[in-house]
Amino acid sequence: MAISGRCRRGCVIRQAAVACRLLRLPESARALVLAVDDIEQSLKVVDLVGDHFPTLEIVARARDVIHWKQLREHRVMRVERERQKEPPVDR
Repeated sequence: MAISGRCRRGCVIRQAAVACRLLRLPESARALVLAVDDIEQSLKVVDLVGDHFPTLEIVARARDVIHWKQLREHRVMRVERERQKEPPVDR
């Protein structure tokens, strides 16, 4: 199950709540992929999912180093840092 996208404030939390209802049986999912643009919202989703499914692995995208550290503090063990796109190489 993936939760991502751009929407107005609070929409991400509603999406996470819907995801929690869909995942009534934690064994039905092995991981949650989280790619949310808003740092504060992503941390709220991590807390919400972690409270309901403490054994579910969360794979999250971090916007920067500070966000990476915050996700790690919120018990996210797999964090991929967003990288700047490199310009194409001329050949």
